[in-house]
Parts: sequence; C-alpha cells; structure tokens
Amino acid sequence: MGLNLRPAITSVAFVLPQIRSDYALGATAAGLLTTVPLLAFVLFSLQVPRWGRKSGIARLILVALMLLAVGFAIRMVPSATALFIGMAVCGAAITVGNVLLPAFIKSRYPDHGGILTGVYTVSLYAGPALASALTVPMYQATGSWRVALLGWGILIVIAIPLWLPQIGRARITGGVPAGQRVGGTVKLRRIFTRPLAW
Repeated sequence: MGLNLRPAITSVAFVLPQIRSDYALGATAAGLLTTVPLLAFVLFSLQVPRWGRKSGIARLILVALMLLAVGFAIRMVPSATALFIGMAVCGAAITVGNVLLPAFIKSRYPDHGGILTGVYTVSLYAGPALASALTVPMYQATGSWRVALLGWGILIVIAIPLWLPQIGRARITGGVPAGQRVGGTVKLRRIFTRPLAW
C-alpha cells in the first residue's frame, strides 16, 4: 500500500512537457495539475479518521486502492479536464492511505509497530524513486505518456490481493481520540486565519 502513495503524483512531473504539449497547457495550468492532489490532502485529511471509524480502517484502505485505480483510469481519457479530475481522485485516494496506514500499523501490529512503520516510511521514498527512474523509460518505450502513467497501476494490481486478507480480520476502527479531533479542528481554524499560514 505504501508504494502506491506517491508514484501516481510524482510520475506526472517526468512527462509534464509531453502533457503540456498535448493539451496546450500554460505554466500555471501545469503547476495546478500537480497541485490538485495536494488540495485533496488539505480538503480530506481531517475527515478520513471519522470515515475510518465508521467503515473500518482496513476496509477503507481497500476502497482507497480501488479509488486510486479509478483515478488512473480517468487519466487515460484524452481530455485535459479528465486529467485534472483523475489527479483529484488520485489525491483523495492517497489522502486516505496517508492518514490511515500508520494508524492501521499501530493498531493491527502493536508489537511490530516500529519495524513496520520503518518499512512504510521507506516505501514512501521508494515509490517516488521508482517513478523517477522508470517513468521516462516507460514513456520512451511506449511513446505514450498516458501508458507511462498507467504503468504505475501495476502497484495497485499487486496491492489489492495482498490487502484482502486484512479485511477478514477483526475490524479496526482506530483513529484520533475525540479530544484530539476537537483540538485539531480548532487548530485548523486558527491556521486558516493566519496570513503566514496562507
């Protein structure tokens, strides 16, 4: 799962010139393309723990993997609008993984939390490293930036069957304690009112 949390976004940077050429995107639009997933992080991060408590962390992570696959599929549609929508969907899916995977590790494997958190952290760096090494060669081999981006879907295809056994185990709802949630909401409101934060 951890390997899926970055390449969907970082791989775009390596074929951005081709994307700009195909869709006649200006510099601002191209910059927005890679910003859209980050906006999804901001919009959904505070909601994800509540969703995890409601539906179960393992189940919601599986849904996020499937949503990520949907985002990849949307990006294959030959339209700049579809590309932006696909990036937003990918960003929303990745947000779920960003928030819930560390909580899942700590809840499901408390005795191995340290080493598994380390593996998770390494995967966050390994994903972009793979994207930087292989996206351009995939583009050169196929002649299509869409296929090069879709190629990272193989990580989803691998992750889904590996994740399915987690669904059958005891339900983990976990998440942030209520007091911290309130505090987080208050802090977020304070952040939005500060010019420095903006």
